[in-house]
Amino acid sequence: MLLSIFVLMKTINVMRRNLYTTLKKLVTMLAFLALLAVNANAQWTQTGGLSGKTVFSIVKAGSLMFAGVSAPVLTSGDVYVSSDGGNSWSIVTQGLNFSGIFSLIFKDNMVYAGTYEDGLQRTTDNGASWVNININNNPHTGVFELCKSGQNIFAYTNTGLAYYVTSNNGSNWSVAAGYTGGVTNDLLDNSSSFYAATYKGLYLSTNNGFNWSTRQNNGLPANPDGSKRLIALVNEGSNLFGSTNNPVNSIYRSTDEGNNWVQLGLTLSQNAYIKSLEKSPGRLYAGVSNVNAVHSGVWASSDLGATWFAVNAGFPALLNVNALLRVDNLLFACTSQNGVWKADINTLTSVEGPGSYTVPAGFSLEQNYPNPFNPSTTIKFTVPSYMAGRNFLLKVSDLTGKVISVLVNEKLGVGTYETKLYVEDVASGVYVVQLSTVEYSINQRIVLLK
Repeated sequence: MLLSIFVLMKTINVMRRNLYTTLKKLVTMLAFLALLAVNANAQWTQTGGLSGKTVFSIVKAGSLMFAGVSAPVLTSGDVYVSSDGGNSWSIVTQGLNFSGIFSLIFKDNMVYAGTYEDGLQRTTDNGASWVNININNNPHTGVFELCKSGQNIFAYTNTGLAYYVTSNNGSNWSVAAGYTGGVTNDLLDNSSSFYAATYKGLYLSTNNGFNWSTRQNNGLPANPDGSKRLIALVNEGSNLFGSTNNPVNSIYRSTDEGNNWVQLGLTLSQNAYIKSLEKSPGRLYAGVSNVNAVHSGVWASSDLGATWFAVNAGFPALLNVNALLRVDNLLFACTSQNGVWKADINTLTSVEGPGSYTVPAGFSLEQNYPNPFNPSTTIKFTVPSYMAGRNFLLKVSDLTGKVISVLVNEKLGVGTYETKLYVEDVASGVYVVQLSTVEYSINQRIVLLK
């Protein structure tokens, strides 16, 4: 009898230890999953060494990365380098007293830095030493934009004849013919075509920057003086995308190299403008600067610009983005007074909602019912009176941004609307319902459970 009790007590103790071990593993697993959820929510993380800095440019240079830093007054700046894929940065121009760094390019194992008033600087030893490359016999010229096209380098300066091109890494420079675009904001090389975004619209070169011609620029919004301001450029196949500023802060698309443009689905407030455009497979990105921060940060589109959603999870409030750069699966954002941030493009989805701005009162998207669902569910949303007449897009996407269903795409009046989603041949999982106009978007997560 005593032996039986002893065996029973021993068995109970073993069971207690096993239960404790199981619970401990469960708690550890839940904590790990919670950490993953937090990290997934914080899509953007700040890189080290540039906190508080204003960064206007960034470039991949072989195994290294370089970032151009400027003081708010632009009269001082430095170049920083990263040897660990952009995770941390260190200065390489200490004591050189450069002015603000506006543009960086990498060509033939050399890094070129365009400065505010110290000309074009070049390093052949990863930043250990720098030399001034004379463009127009003025070592203190401002070099505001740089781009390489084939074997040529094109430079937009603020002195002399303004537009220069070299085919021998800066030993000799020629004045580019036909380039009268005024202020130049961005340059884009697309193999056979070389584009410039200027205050007078789009310019095109077919010989790597030596000769230029203006495009018709039909459809771009014009200032009272007739100028058509383009700020940033990116291309995707035969589609060329350009952002505009004053009087309309938006994104336009051209399929004929800038002769004709159509406005897309991202229109920003008066004080906001899109400083940079970038792309990854199936996705466009817009880096926005805005003094009021209503639309600041980074926006993304998975349908060639028709609709956009903010991807700002992890960013602080009032973050202004000056430049974007994609390196493989990483997207880097250069900001004002907040250094460089990075995100894995696979985490940049619309599930975080409309971003850092406030959705207008009365504009709502209710949680679907039932949820989880199979195979159908009801979705309700409300259009307030002051948003009546806008075009509303209601769509369902998976977490990669692939559209599963478009439920509404039309102009709507004031009221509460109800529609049903019915899915067939779609796998169980989490999906995103997005209700959007050209100005705002709201998202809800839904669960299909078969």
